[in-house]
Amino acid sequence: MSVSKIAKVAVVPFIVGSIISGATTAHAQSVIDPTPKDISLPGKVDSGHFLAAAKLVKGDSSAHLTFRASKKAVTLQQSTKAPKKVNGRWSMGAAQPAVLQGKAVSPGGLAQNATIGNYKFDKWSTGLKAGTHYYLLLTVATPSNALPVQKLISYDTTQLTNISTDRTDVWSRHNFVSNRKHVQFRWGTNLGHVPASKAITLTGVRISAESQPAKYKFSRELTGLKPATKYFTQIDTGATSTEFADSAGGNFYTKTRHVLATVKSIHVIDDADGAFRGAGDLAFYLRINKSFDPSEATQWSGKSDNMSIKSGKTATKFGRNLYQGKVNPANKLMLLVQGVEDDTLPTTKKACHLNTYFGNKTSAQQASKSMCYDASYAQGFVNLPTKKYTGTHTQVANLAVYRSPALRFTVEVTVQTWFE
Repeated sequence: MSVSKIAKVAVVPFIVGSIISGATTAHAQSVIDPTPKDISLPGKVDSGHFLAAAKLVKGDSSAHLTFRASKKAVTLQQSTKAPKKVNGRWSMGAAQPAVLQGKAVSPGGLAQNATIGNYKFDKWSTGLKAGTHYYLLLTVATPSNALPVQKLISYDTTQLTNISTDRTDVWSRHNFVSNRKHVQFRWGTNLGHVPASKAITLTGVRISAESQPAKYKFSRELTGLKPATKYFTQIDTGATSTEFADSAGGNFYTKTRHVLATVKSIHVIDDADGAFRGAGDLAFYLRINKSFDPSEATQWSGKSDNMSIKSGKTATKFGRNLYQGKVNPANKLMLLVQGVEDDTLPTTKKACHLNTYFGNKTSAQQASKSMCYDASYAQGFVNLPTKKYTGTHTQVANLAVYRSPALRFTVEVTVQTWFE
């Protein structure tokens, strides 16, 4: 029997997948190239400079800015375009900068940094556009490694503008726009004598979107004005801590009013001739009174044609003259139509019956030795328009004899009103 010899082989352990660290083992190292995001830059430092106590009061075309700063020179930029922020700083783009110079005020600079001062600034901006949104940027120069020292202010200039005035003879309407919700409105023929305490407060209706600067529309109507008269208007906004008081004034003339009264019909109740004298021999006159006193000495129209009208009958044709016009009368008028019953009685002056005529006559009105009149008058009132109207305003006034004279009648008078 033979026996094989086995060779002894040294086996070295082999470990896969990891390196065991230890005093006698090797370390695995990974080398990575850094990128910009992995590099930590030093933070901006506080320079100690400041902008403080900024206050802006604006109006429709100007703004007044006051503030304090730590440097004597501060840059101001203003634009209607919104600024952008670039690398942590506000930028106004192409808006031209202006360098403001401040005045030193106490307390002065801090002992530990002589570059920190205390300066006050006072700056007016003029020539601004009413009702416009502006951006204003203040900048104190600081080193590139320092935090920016800037102040951004946005504001709307006020707006108070008379847009239009519509008018007739007795009416006007005033339209305007403001960025104030409430304004004070006054008017009169002599505005200097109309105290501010007599002003009325108007509340506007917003016409701008909620995301936009506020704008309100106002419309105020005036009625019962006098024709052909000059009026003044004044619109005021009270001053606030951030806005100047604005005012806008103007004047306008109401147009000329024309009134024409024309007799439309006359209904005879009693012709004053009795049962055996036939139809009355009647004539009529018309007048527009300036006052409400029927005995006022006012010119009558011309006489109508003589007409034969029985009691109970109505006449609508008068031949001529039964009309009268007035220019710029009062808003309430008295109208009178006088009726005359004309009988010719050659033998007497006293044969015609007449009750009191205008309150101051006790006998017949004598036209001549051979004639006398039975006379009476119908009266009535008419209210002319005091509000807006267009074209020709037409209405009918009803007149009546309110006493008990022999001659009694009622009248319809057409009253036309227009302006130019």
